[in-house]
Amino acid sequence: MASFACIAYVLERAADIMLGDHTLDPEQALTRAIWGDQPAHCDDCGQQARYQVAARAVELHYASATFGPFDGLRSVDLAHIPTGSARSTAREVARLFRQVEDWSHQNVEGSDLDEVAQLMWGQAHAVELARCS
Repeated sequence: MASFACIAYVLERAADIMLGDHTLDPEQALTRAIWGDQPAHCDDCGQQARYQVAARAVELHYASATFGPFDGLRSVDLAHIPTGSARSTAREVARLFRQVEDWSHQNVEGSDLDEVAQLMWGQAHAVELARCS
């Protein structure tokens, strides 16, 4: 299970870390955000699950923005996203996830973390589309 608020917090922290230390790649920043000195304090998911869901959400959003909503959703790896793009993508995904949390206050459950990330990302986009309609 993962909460939108928890993943949003992790992504905001990772973006702040990337802004403060330009030598870090996105994976290092996300690792520091989760296992560093200001980790998310929630019991929704473990740290490894938090890392996987957050990384996959950034990958999905970056691929969607770069290649289109249906092309390449599985082809982008966090390690291959430029730091500046990863930072802005992390902030945007955090913003989308905060909207879902404000709207529904729910968690997403599942044992397949890739699927959980896809469900969360899809729901965040649906909320954004409904909000903009």
